[in-house]
Amino acid sequence: MDSPLRPRKALIDALPGLAVCLAIALVASGAAAAEHYFIGAATLDAHVIAILIGCAIRTGLPVPAFLEFGIGFAGKGLLDLGIAFLGASLSVQVLQSAAPLFVMLVALLVVLAVAFGYIIGRVFGLPAKLSLLIACGNSICGNSAIATVAPLIGANARDVISAVAFTAILGIPLVIIMPVAAALLHVDPRQYGIFVGLTVYSVPQVLAAAIPAGVAATQIATLTKLIRILLLAPVAVICGFLFNNDPSRRRSLRAGLMPPWFIILFFAFAAARSLGFLSVPVITAMSLTSNALTLVAMAALGLSADAKVLRGSGGQILGATLVSMAVLAGLSVLVIGLAP
Repeated sequence: MDSPLRPRKALIDALPGLAVCLAIALVASGAAAAEHYFIGAATLDAHVIAILIGCAIRTGLPVPAFLEFGIGFAGKGLLDLGIAFLGASLSVQVLQSAAPLFVMLVALLVVLAVAFGYIIGRVFGLPAKLSLLIACGNSICGNSAIATVAPLIGANARDVISAVAFTAILGIPLVIIMPVAAALLHVDPRQYGIFVGLTVYSVPQVLAAAIPAGVAATQIATLTKLIRILLLAPVAVICGFLFNNDPSRRRSLRAGLMPPWFIILFFAFAAARSLGFLSVPVITAMSLTSNALTLVAMAALGLSADAKVLRGSGGQILGATLVSMAVLAGLSVLVIGLAP
């Protein structure tokens, strides 16, 4: 009898956190508009500003528990929907970038980055499972990869928290540095988009780093990142078989083979546009909706990142993560040089 009320209750519970994320998004939009008005350009995009505001709040102030559900919903549910809608804005030229050779190069990068990341973690003296979690987080999709792989290899909560902390916090400087570096190096949007899609940890961080460089960079960065995410399933299954032989986990391993729903919708909308099934007004509306949802999700991302956790996580994890990032960046440059 009460099951129809559950979605309504969930929505009510989410409203306070969603309202906070929306307020941060509006402030960030106003700050970016002020930059345009006073200096003629936005040094920091609204998406980056939203992350920084959220992170400052989380680090400096206690966030009430009743906000957490809405923040989590904005950072996951709204973001996933925004990514799905982004598929409608994907041009045929960008889809052509996903040629078989390019997909193979991205797959090779992920495999090598996971292997090198694991070895680097062990060299720095980290436990095997923590090393693997950091390697998968760096190489595939940050927290989502860590959350997927952790139960399959039997990782403990402390290892998960340590790995998540660094992918959440260290990804933020990347978001700020990358657009500035692109402007200084004068790389073209396609090269920049590929580099962002290959190196930045999570999807929201990829979007925040790519959006300031324009639509073309955002599209190719998103496509590249989603190819990396599609590789999470086979990598997670392999890690599960290598690090945990418990038969009770076979169901979890099989479940990991199913791509996330938003990736399926992303490519479905991209195909619909390529086949002419979507009109220009619909494409425009979906693109604007995607941008708005993503901006709110950026605020949630910031509100989920407490910079104070870095103080208690240890220099070994920091060193292993930074070296792994450098290796991933080097491999990404090679992929860009070989990509068709």
